[in-house]
Amino acid sequence: MVDELLSLFQDLGVFSSTYDIRVLTHLIFHHSPQSGKQISEDLKISDSRIYPSLNRLVELDLIVKDDSTRPSLYYLSPPDRLVSYSQSTIRTKITSYQDSLEKCTDLINTAWNSTHPVSTKFSSIYRDNEIITEITSLASLTTPKLMFILGRNAKLYLDAIGKVIHELLARDIQIELSMPHSKEFIDVFEELLVNYSANIILKQSKLILESYIIIGKDILFAIIHQNIADIAYYSEDGELIRNARQLWKDPNTSIQFHRLIRTE
Repeated sequence: MVDELLSLFQDLGVFSSTYDIRVLTHLIFHHSPQSGKQISEDLKISDSRIYPSLNRLVELDLIVKDDSTRPSLYYLSPPDRLVSYSQSTIRTKITSYQDSLEKCTDLINTAWNSTHPVSTKFSSIYRDNEIITEITSLASLTTPKLMFILGRNAKLYLDAIGKVIHELLARDIQIELSMPHSKEFIDVFEELLVNYSANIILKQSKLILESYIIIGKDILFAIIHQNIADIAYYSEDGELIRNARQLWKDPNTSIQFHRLIRTE
């Protein structure tokens, strides 16, 4: 159990010093207060290493130093303090990684676009809440038929898509809907499927990371469900649209297709 906790602390990267991790783990499993000398001997770490580590952990309020005795004794602060500190540190790291990733992406795109002009076949890139806004605006389009191919990770947008489809069906627009066969999706679309069955063609989707909304024959709204943040974009790329439409023709709509926003 001790080794497992040591390994987990190292994997989380909450502490930069291995000595801090070892001292902290030692005090977690030894409930009685100990002197710096005792901790040094138990862990076989020199005094010159152990006391700086103890001082750092005291400053972080993760352990307590009792100066009322000689020598001073050390013991663990309430565990929720350690949990809170770990959570805060990890959140800060994630934010830092996201900021760095965004800057890295901007630099890559700037360098790439300086020699590779952006294709005019993509009108805009949308992120997170912008995607829901853009999906909602699709209801105002006039076209005889819209095709929705939804991946399992489209759950965030189900209510918005359900509202759009309801508005389209009320205008007698034909809907081709491919969705995963799961309760979350069925709950959102069940009423529509019952009340507008004549105007909906339904299929099962096994897609995970992508969703598509095909508007007419020449516009594709693609949502890429990523681990960090979703993005979406319009495309007039005929080849991309043909491949996405091919998903509908597949018996199980199970092909995972995307070209990472690249077009000829």
